Order: sequence, then C-alpha cells, then structure tokens
Amino acid sequence: MTRSHIAAPSAAGRWIALLLAVGACAVVLAATPYDGFDLDRHAVPKELALHLTALLAGAAAWFTRRRAGAPALARLDQYLALYLAWCTASFLFTTNHWLGFRGLALSASGLVCYWAARQAAALGAGHLVRGGVAVALTFAAATGLLQAYGAHSPFFAETRVPGGTFGNRNFLAHVAAIGLPVLLATALGARRAGGSALATLGVLLTTTILFLSRSRAAWLGAIAAIGVLALWALIGACPPLDAIRRRRLGLLLIAMGTAIGAAIVLPNALDWRSDHPYAETVKNVVNASEGSGRGRLIQYRNTLTLVRQDPLFGVGPGNWAVRYPTVTQPGDPAYVPGATVPTNPWPSSDWIAIIAERGPVAMLLLIAAFVGLGLRAWRTARDGTHPRRAEAWGAAGVAVALVTVGIFDAVLLNAAPSLLGLAALGAMVPVDDAANRRRAVPIWAVALLGVIVVGGVVRSSQNLVAIGVYDTARTLRAQTWAAEIDPGNYRLQWQVGSAWIGRGQRDIGCPFALAAARRFPYTDAAVRLARKCVRR
Repeated sequence: MTRSHIAAPSAAGRWIALLLAVGACAVVLAATPYDGFDLDRHAVPKELALHLTALLAGAAAWFTRRRAGAPALARLDQYLALYLAWCTASFLFTTNHWLGFRGLALSASGLVCYWAARQAAALGAGHLVRGGVAVALTFAAATGLLQAYGAHSPFFAETRVPGGTFGNRNFLAHVAAIGLPVLLATALGARRAGGSALATLGVLLTTTILFLSRSRAAWLGAIAAIGVLALWALIGACPPLDAIRRRRLGLLLIAMGTAIGAAIVLPNALDWRSDHPYAETVKNVVNASEGSGRGRLIQYRNTLTLVRQDPLFGVGPGNWAVRYPTVTQPGDPAYVPGATVPTNPWPSSDWIAIIAERGPVAMLLLIAAFVGLGLRAWRTARDGTHPRRAEAWGAAGVAVALVTVGIFDAVLLNAAPSLLGLAALGAMVPVDDAANRRRAVPIWAVALLGVIVVGGVVRSSQNLVAIGVYDTARTLRAQTWAAEIDPGNYRLQWQVGSAWIGRGQRDIGCPFALAAARRFPYTDAAVRLARKCVRR
C-alpha cells in the first residue's frame, strides 16, 4: 500500500487536528496539587480539558461541514446520537442532577471529540490526529515512569503509584492499554523515519509503565488488543509489510521486549508488598475467587439489582454511587459503612455502569456502535486497495482494548481515556459518508449538544475553583465560601455542614448538611448529619 491515494490535509483539517492534539496532551497532563481531594484533583482538571477540547474542536468541525454542505448522520453516528439522546432522557429522572449532568457532559464531550476526529480524517488530517494522540500517550507514560523511578511532584498522588498525573496507577494503565495499538499503528505507518522512531519510543515507555502498573484490567486489554491485531495479520486482514515496515516491526518487538526486561531488572521506587509482584499478578490475572476479583463479582451482582428497579432509563448518569447503598449487603468490599463517601464514584465496569445508570437500551445502542466500528474496520483492512487500510487495522486494537478494559474497570466514564480512545477511533476508522448517509442533522440537536458541552465547561470550572478555594482556605468561613461556589459538591456540603454543626452553629451548618442529604439521600453519613438539623 502506498500513501499516494491519500489527499493532502486541508487547512481546516489541520486546525481540527491541532485542537484535538493539544486537547489530548492537556487531558493527560492536567492535574492540581489539592491533596485534600484525592480523586477530584486529577479527574476535574482532565474533565475541563475534555470539555474545552470538545467545544473548540467540535465548533471547528461543525462550521467546516456547514461550508461543505448540510451535515448528515452516518448509520454509526445515528447509534451514537440515539445513545446520547437516551442518556439525556435518563438524566431527567436522576436523584442527583449535579452528578447526572457531570456524567452526561462527559459522554457528550467524548462523542463530540469522536465526530471532530472523523471530520479531520475526512479532510485528510486523520494521521495528524493519530500523531497527536500518540504524543499525548507518550507524555502520559513518561509521567508515570518518572514517579516509578523516584521523582516527586505535588501533581502526583502518593498513593496507588505509579499514577503520574493520573493520580492512580490503574487509570494510567487503562490509557496505556488503549493507546498501545495507536502507537503501534503510528510506528508502522508513519510517513517519515523520525515519526516512526518517536512512536517506537512511545511504545517502549508505554509498555514499561503498563507492566509496572500491575493493573490486571489493563494487562487483559493490551493482550486482547495485540491478540486481535496478530490474528488479523495471520488471516491477511492487515496491510502487507514492505522492507521498511518489516524493519519497523522488528524494532517494535525489540522495544517491547526490552521494556518488560528493564521493568523487571532495573530497581525502582515502587514498594510492593510481594517478593514477586509481577509473577503474582500474572498468576491472579483472572482470579475471581478472592481479592478484587471476588469484590467485582459482588459489586456486579448488587448493581444489577438496580437495573431491575429502573429497567428503562436506569438510575441516571453518574448516580450509581447515590443509589448503590440501597442494594449493598454485608461483606460487600465496594461499600464502607459509615464513611462520608462510602463507595467509588462508579462501579468497576463501563458496561455494568451503563446498564445500571442509563438502562439496557443505552447499552445496546453503544454496543451496536462498537460492533459497527469493528465491522467497518474489518472491511477496510480486508480491502487491499483502501488507502487507510493500516489505520483501520490499528483501530481494531483500540476498539478491542476499550471494550475489554471496560469490562473490568470504568474507562469511558473518565475524561482521559474517553478523549484519547474516541478521538483515535474517529481518526482511524474510515466511515464513508457518501455511502452511509441517512438523515440530516437537525440544528436543534446541535444546539442542545453545544449547550451540554458548554455546561460541562462551566460545571468543571466551578468544581475546580471550589476545591482550590477549600484546599487553600485557612478559616471555616473561607471553606464555607467554597461550598457556596459549588452547591452540587456533596463532599464540600457535608464537610462544611459538619464543621459548623460541630461548633454548635446549626443555623449556618444545617443548610449545607441538608443539601448534602439531598445529594446523597441513601448514604448513612449524610442522613445522620441531616438528623441533627431536624427539630424535635
């Protein structure tokens, strides 16, 4: 295959690709030093980066298509649009609309990045988007490796290392597993030797941090992705390798082997409790009879009870943590009775979360979209004359990694893997609009999507300012101001309300305590605090 049939990128395509590339790097590096907020100090800045990227790149893609003619939805886009519409309907029935909008906006911005990458690829700049994602993945791996080998930074968390700017080794490993096929495709398909060398360096760093992370979900995702790519190569569904690409493939295999060997041999700053941590992880990679594997099964079983309670629209985006206390049972490791925040923000699976929060119909629509993407990638990779055959081959690995990692952990519910994974798919999976157009995009739908994305920018900014004010506050009055800035933040409402009530000033503390109880009405800590405000 040659690249002679690929059109040169237009100026508009370059601009969209640049916005997505900058956003990909920003979502990887964004973090704050507010160590009083373990998850949010990393998650919220990344969400803001995602929403800003979706706003700018989406606007650029929309106006580009408007000039080119009336935009239309391909069949795959229709599945995704219907999925987003169903999520919006689910949001209307949530218990906690603050969390509901946060979850809805994350999904909307991720899909806007996918569509913007699609438009960039249609304008000949798909390889630029893929290259930008590859650079961002290399940065992500580098931050984790810096921490693994002793570097300290206020932007790194001191627990669950090596997480780098993600604050959690599992989150970083998820991104590494999803991004590895992007790096492999970039290294093999780069137009210049320099680009291939940089992508090979990214493969080296990403493989190292993936191995050091000991994240079983990420390991399974990477194995599944590489296995599918190897299978496609064996049955001829990948581009033939010329002499240059055979050399590049050899270098990639050497780089991956070197990365694993170096991770085992070189001393690092990771304080594992086991004498043979990596062998232990390999041994227990699919162990569901004890530890976190058993905990996941218990959590899944309890969560599916929520589906029976709300079989149409689910409990609402982001509201799993609100409703999970109603179905938990004694001995559930996913629930800590009496804690202010007794659960994680999401269950340990994208697919369990989607069916519980958004309903079975939403899950089926998303599965249909992924199946459609896979079939499109398959057909393109089998087409010996298609100029984007190599990219489709790599996109198959990204899709498999997203689905596999999402079985065991939350991926599409987080900003970084959502932007990186969906932008890569949009750039690498060719979708022929001329053959698949079905229906024009109504302007009201675009306007609604724009409102959701802009709302995501506002909501993330509000949350980020509030946790910054609270973390740097020296007085309870200043902390109270933080809770007033972000009335939807349950943890801030609870902490400020509890502090004022503890001082005997219920007139100030009770409005915050009651607000916390309205946000999480089934959480014991919120209910107990609110009871102190009820006059006998």
